Amino acid sequence: MVEIYKEQIANSEDLVEIAQILASDPDFKKRVVGQKSSPYDSATFLKGLETPPISFNRKGDTLYLAGYTKNGNIGEDTKAAIAKTIEKGLITGIHFISSDGLFLTLLESAIAGGLGFDITTDSEVEEKEFLFAKSRYVAVVSVDEDHENALADLFFNKGVKLILLGHVTKGELRIDDISYGFCKDYLPE
Repeated sequence: MVEIYKEQIANSEDLVEIAQILASDPDFKKRVVGQKSSPYDSATFLKGLETPPISFNRKGDTLYLAGYTKNGNIGEDTKAAIAKTIEKGLITGIHFISSDGLFLTLLESAIAGGLGFDITTDSEVEEKEFLFAKSRYVAVVSVDEDHENALADLFFNKGVKLILLGHVTKGELRIDDISYGFCKDYLPE
């Protein structure tokens, strides 16, 4: 979990409250402001590729968790699958999941695009850990419906995990049918 807020997170069972605590962090707010001028998230292994922005671009796009880390390291198969999806233009957005957790990664993408998300957590992982702890997944990717099958086939053929997460919404942030408010509620003032 985000180290600076680890105790507050551990003492709260209200996931919406945890989300608001994390989104009020000055470092998070600086990143959001910085992403307005540079809306790309590139990893060194993608050098030379024109990566899509981190932002959600269109209501209705499908969101996936792409890849899986082993001991915090991205495997070569995952790197190759992500690079190939970018080369083929299969995804509309990609944001690598930082140690701050999945929720803040999704929130950054939502704020950058002025849209929201509706996701379902992994039933095999406790919700708080899934949303706010260091993720075992590599990135969140968004894809339009015309490219979903090609994306799934590419990841399957490379033996890399691709997990359906949810979809992009007009502005509301929903997790497991609970509203976390709207994108504008988390914008830095």
